[in-house]
Amino acid sequence: MSSAPGAEGGSAAVPGSPVCLIVLGMAGSGKTTFVQRLTAHLHAQNSAPYVINLDPAVHEVPFPANIGEVY
Repeated sequence: MSSAPGAEGGSAAVPGSPVCLIVLGMAGSGKTTFVQRLTAHLHAQNSAPYVINLDPAVHEVPFPANIGEVY
């Protein structure tokens, strides 16, 4: 048995590899605030994220989104 991270079916993070983060939650749970703060932090680190807004009820978000307004 290996004790390495990801040895039990998960995937271990490889330095420099892309990360995919999906944010789900009930209305009013803080998803937009979380993504806004996360994108601001990443921009400050000169590591701009690629953001996709898949919520058809939201036409504008308070952070830069690469793809939005999906109908």
